[in-house]
Amino acid sequence: MVGVIFFDDTNTLLGQPASFWQHPETADEFNRLTHFFMSRGWMWYCAEQLVYIAGMFLLARVLPGKAALIVLLALILGHFDGGSSWLAHRWHFGTQGMVIYAIILAAIMVWAAFPSTEKPATETNHPA
Repeated sequence: MVGVIFFDDTNTLLGQPASFWQHPETADEFNRLTHFFMSRGWMWYCAEQLVYIAGMFLLARVLPGKAALIVLLALILGHFDGGSSWLAHRWHFGTQGMVIYAIILAAIMVWAAFPSTEKPATETNHPA
């Protein structure tokens, strides 16, 4: 979850028009709350995002099982959309960029959710 949010946030900062660095109010952001903080400068945005990430992490930690998974999946899907839209439109990777990002994210999620249960072969498993 944190990695997907960080990817979205990094693209949000790097994808801003050149005018953003002199005039933060020109931020290209559709989320009204995020735009509020971005329009005050990148440091306000980064501070808000650190509080947001910490809050969501704590929320996912204190909620019981399925509720925590719902929060995690909702955040991952929401920020996946944000990150993939930057890949497709701002960085001009098109839908291929979105698909590659989805494949990488899906692989990470599957490996994290279903770790390998294979036991490595050892010499003690073989009869003498």
